[in-house]
Amino acid sequence: QYMIDQGYAKKPALLGRSRGGLWVSSWALEHPERAAGIAGIYPVFDFMTYPGVKRASISYGVSEEELLSQQERLNPVKRASELADAKVPVFIIHGTDDKVVPIETNSLMLREAYKSQEVPELIKVIEAEGQGHSFWTGFFHCQEMVDFLINTARQGASAE
Repeated sequence: QYMIDQGYAKKPALLGRSRGGLWVSSWALEHPERAAGIAGIYPVFDFMTYPGVKRASISYGVSEEELLSQQERLNPVKRASELADAKVPVFIIHGTDDKVVPIETNSLMLREAYKSQEVPELIKVIEAEGQGHSFWTGFFHCQEMVDFLINTARQGASAE
């Protein structure tokens, strides 16, 4: 509400890089009606793969045991179908050789959730062949992602 009061869009377009994927997807899951769209650069959607239970539990403010027992509620990858059901558009660019945030258990799992909810047109995952978890310029100079963010931000700005 504070951001809206400051004149920002009622429905923001969110971008998360790496661990930021957890935060933007978690926010969108809690407020799907207020998310214009989410974009990610090698985003984390499964805290089990990164940062791992020990470090994630600190960020979530719960014990490791509590985090594990609340995965169905707290781990975005476990709730990915909810984003698809809410029709939140997603754009991702992720390296195929990412050893820190494996594409298979993060971005591709989210894409599978959208496919299983029969809205594959709402998610685009660019698989950057041979790229890892790095500062490769292709991640940050992706015009298609820029266009996605501009378009979803415009839609969010005009939302009632």
